Amino acid sequence: GGGGGGGVPENGGGGGGRKKSSRRRRRPPWWHQKKPPPLLQGYLRKLGQKGLKRWSRRWFRQQGSRLYYFDDEVAVNWKGFIDLNKVTTICTPPARGQFDLSTTDRIYHLMAECDEERTEWLKGLSRWKMYFDAKK
Repeated sequence: GGGGGGGVPENGGGGGGRKKSSRRRRRPPWWHQKKPPPLLQGYLRKLGQKGLKRWSRRWFRQQGSRLYYFDDEVAVNWKGFIDLNKVTTICTPPARGQFDLSTTDRIYHLMAECDEERTEWLKGLSRWKMYFDAKK
C-alpha cells in the first residue's frame, strides 16, 4: 500500500493557495478516520443454491473482505463466504427482511429476521462497499 490519496481538510486551514474543486462529496463521518467501518456479524437466512432451494439459518461473520457463513455462532468450519470486494449491487425485494447481494460470481439471497435488522445489514454492507470501492 502507501502513497497517493489524501484529501482536503474539512475546514480548509486559512491563507492563500489555490482553491480546490468546489464540488464536494458528502462522506460519512467514519470516512475521515482512515479505518474501516465496524465488522459485520449476526444471523441471517440464506437461500440455498443447489438441490432443494430452501432458506437456511446461518451465522455470518466478517473477516477482512470476506463475509463467512457458518451453521451457528460456535461452529469452527465455515460453509462458504461472500467476497465483499466483488459485490456489485445490493437489492431489496419487497419480501419482509429480504435483500440480495449481487457479486461478479453469483447472487446471494439473504433474509434478516425483520426489516429493522435488514436496514442495519444494508447500512453496514453499503459502508463496506464504499470502503472497498475507494481503495480500488
